[in-house]
Amino acid sequence: MGLSFWLRGNVGTMIISWFLFAISGSLTMPYLSQYLHMLGASDIEIGIVRSIGSLAVLLTILPAGF
Repeated sequence: MGLSFWLRGNVGTMIISWFLFAISGSLTMPYLSQYLHMLGASDIEIGIVRSIGSLAVLLTILPAGF
């Protein structure tokens, strides 16, 4: 069971896409709150934006599990 076994078909596509998603999220998410604050958002508005983002990820992960 080499690497080529895991990277075939749908599973391989999911592994690669989640890897790229994790890298891009790790680079941008730490600065989202600061960016929103610089645009004039209050702490509560920043919390709402972050919560909606988490909800959006949740709503896309659940159907992908089926």
